[in-house]
Amino acid sequence: MSARQCNGCTLCCKLIPADLPSGKKLAGERCPHQRANKGCAIYAYRPLPCAMWNCRWLINADTADLRRPDRSHYVIDIVPDFITLIEDDDKAKSIKIEVVQIWVDPDFRDAYKDPALLAYLARRGEQNVAAIIRYSSSEGFVMFPPSMTSSGTFIEKDHGMVRQRDMRERLAGLAEARGQ
Repeated sequence: MSARQCNGCTLCCKLIPADLPSGKKLAGERCPHQRANKGCAIYAYRPLPCAMWNCRWLINADTADLRRPDRSHYVIDIVPDFITLIEDDDKAKSIKIEVVQIWVDPDFRDAYKDPALLAYLARRGEQNVAAIIRYSSSEGFVMFPPSMTSSGTFIEKDHGMVRQRDMRERLAGLAEARGQ
């Protein structure tokens, strides 16, 4: 997958939230350092969160059949998250489930219905991984792939948006979701 390059794609600079020296950049808000068809104006000295983050399409072979993010209108976050399912409003009976985060351009809200993305999410479902479809840090929904539903179809659940977690909380929840 190392042959893939951004080549002018800067959708992550719009969709992914980031802490910048000038303040917080919210999800869905263009970064003030982004330059059309050129990339980041401060790339050589970009903040650590930007330097550490990467697009799953860019670096993972499991996305080989997906189009570049600026053409598909979504970015697959390399950093997983988790959700907590609570049975019958009993917090003692809760389980954590790993999710892949799909950041969808709010100008193209149905982009997550891309057949190639749905096939990717179905494959992830075979690994007991669901998805969070995010339009911003506070708007979106959870999507369960067919292998994780009794109906054998995709199920979208909107019970309030899953908030962004700090890395410590995310790692602890993922360890529990993965049974470690």
